[in-house]
Amino acid sequence: MRRVEKEIEKAERDNGKTSNQRQHLVPDKPVTLICTRVPRGLLIDFYDPSWFNSHTAGHKTLTADAFNVAFLPNASESLRGIQHPNERLGDWNFTQKYWDQIIEPYDISHKLSNEEDLDTSGDSDDEIDDDSEVVSSEDKTDKDEVAQEVGESNQIVDQDTKMEHSPKLSNPFGPSEISFQNEWSGW
Repeated sequence: MRRVEKEIEKAERDNGKTSNQRQHLVPDKPVTLICTRVPRGLLIDFYDPSWFNSHTAGHKTLTADAFNVAFLPNASESLRGIQHPNERLGDWNFTQKYWDQIIEPYDISHKLSNEEDLDTSGDSDDEIDDDSEVVSSEDKTDKDEVAQEVGESNQIVDQDTKMEHSPKLSNPFGPSEISFQNEWSGW
């Protein structure tokens, strides 16, 4: 991030602009941290492709958002301080336009295979009935509507027998000795 800030400051100085941003001072001697963590959830083009590709599929999944991009294919154009016309596009349109170009050096085959598995497994809304026959979602809703109607007082009316069933709460610990009051009795 400091490199990004320096590039923006450099571009502003080149254009003759001054910055009102707070200046971040870096210590003269670099301080190494004991526990360094990789920032998670950043868009994939924030990460170096060779570093990203050297990790396992699980680590890649946890680390980067592989389906959105932040920078133009030539990242220096995004960091020069002058807004590129395509940066005015919305996030979705920007990603649609540049995703194919930016994603080439990254190995995201694990993400693509997971997405394809999810797409193929969720295609069917059909369920298997107790009689081992396939019932489509449309047939199921018709069947449920014919079998039951909910009355005005939250009572379920069974169409076949015309009997009313009141919803009852069951207590797994036996009969309750605690009575609930509608009013707060105070202290």
